[in-house]
Amino acid sequence: MFIVLLISLLAGYSNIKGLTVSMLNTIPTYAAQSPHMIFNLTTDSTCQGVTLSYAYDKRYNSDCENIDEKITELNLPLPFKNRGFYSLPRVKIASHFPFGLITAWSYIDTQECVAIYPKKINPFNNELNTMQASENTDFKNQLLGSDDFNQLIKHSPEMGLQRISWRHYAKTQSLMAKQFIDNESIHTVFDFNQMQGSSEQRLSKLCFLINDAYESNINFTLKLGVKAVCVDTRLDEKSRFLTMLSQFEENV
Repeated sequence: MFIVLLISLLAGYSNIKGLTVSMLNTIPTYAAQSPHMIFNLTTDSTCQGVTLSYAYDKRYNSDCENIDEKITELNLPLPFKNRGFYSLPRVKIASHFPFGLITAWSYIDTQECVAIYPKKINPFNNELNTMQASENTDFKNQLLGSDDFNQLIKHSPEMGLQRISWRHYAKTQSLMAKQFIDNESIHTVFDFNQMQGSSEQRLSKLCFLINDAYESNINFTLKLGVKAVCVDTRLDEKSRFLTMLSQFEENV
């Protein structure tokens, strides 16, 4: 038995000798989904039976049977599901080669963080029927102080429900927005305090609007509490503002 353990020890050391592991990047995600860490593994010869795992929860792991001189990429899911901004945990790299009698292991520590963005919620889904009944003369006169109708344009979420032409929708089932002369130069503002619902629901609606604005190339101002940031969707990285949502804590 001693001879078998000795052979296992020597074979295990030889197996992992020259193995290089480096963290490539992290992949943020939206709430209820796990973010990931991406690792590159390479070795001078051949390495077998390597496992990466979260040091304190073995349910989250990624296995690789064979590693050679070519770079092998491993994707490790992380044990976070709720919106937030998390420090990356210690990662364990281990091998039980060749007979599972011994384990060679080491730990990888990093100072990086990963974001979980709010779950995207369309802010108009639950309000559509309520707002549809509001198309009357008094409501129209509240549209940014202008009664000078210009034209109908394709509606996008950041325009707000109050600008939808419900008569046109009833006829064509197509959402079109009423553009007024005074509206044309108005800058879009996404304001946390103007959203409806709980804090998480508000952030989820802002998350939807930010994604939609980037898809439509619409510049906007994001207001979170007392902080306001002007966003140019052609120049600014979307992840920066989604990360702001993941880090936001409302002051009660």
